[in-house]
Amino acid sequence: MLKRIALTGLIVIAVTAPSLAATLSGPEMKDQMIGKTMKWKKGKYSGTIIMKSNGQAVVTIDQKVKVRKDTGKWWIKNNKLCSKYNKVRKGKAKCYTYKTSGAGFKDNEGGVLIP
Repeated sequence: MLKRIALTGLIVIAVTAPSLAATLSGPEMKDQMIGKTMKWKKGKYSGTIIMKSNGQAVVTIDQKVKVRKDTGKWWIKNNKLCSKYNKVRKGKAKCYTYKTSGAGFKDNEGGVLIP
């Protein structure tokens, strides 16, 4: 009987957990992420990012790499937060979906933003 109760509890957690980390909508991203200085981390790289309310973006990279700071722009399209920088990613645009994760946000490629 105790095993059945424990198993039922695990099933309830498994079924409800994805809804707790729902993908943010465009308006939610704008409200929760824009205008804030956030720390970012992806793989072995980290730094800060500021997405200003005027559409400008500034990113810094902590590690010793060719480009340590860059500027560009951000926009939201189809519930994805997109950015394009002058030098980072060779100037190519990239768009991400985000979910809430602990004290921050996790993107669809495993990167993390922490306000």
